[in-house]
Amino acid sequence: MRYAVLSDVHGNLDALGAVLDAVAPSDVLLCLGDIVGYGPDPNACIAMLRARGALTVLGNHDVAAVDGHGLEYFNDAARVALEWTRGVLEPEHAAWLDSLSYEIRQPAFLMVHGAPVRYFAYILDKEEAAAAFGATDAPL
Repeated sequence: MRYAVLSDVHGNLDALGAVLDAVAPSDVLLCLGDIVGYGPDPNACIAMLRARGALTVLGNHDVAAVDGHGLEYFNDAARVALEWTRGVLEPEHAAWLDSLSYEIRQPAFLMVHGAPVRYFAYILDKEEAAAAFGATDAPL
């Protein structure tokens, strides 16, 4: 079985389409969140990933687009983009995002958007990476 892992689509339908064109239909598609935010096509990106049956976790932009949680932590450009996204996000797609988990555990891997304990943490150096990996019993 082959896995295709993608993350941080941020509403960029052209980029998502190009990536999915390179993924075989038999590959298992894993999405590590942030489907929305910044780009102009959040609804189409969600629809495309849902149609492909992507196993998907929630990203920080996805959370903020659904309920506004954490908007104060985003820079001005990201906040404006997320407020716009909240205004255009179709209810069906908002509900789907809201149904996603912060993590998905499989026997062979753990899926999270940022880090295994602090799901939206930025990992900026090898010490932080070692601490994040050390905080989980998931296989590497």
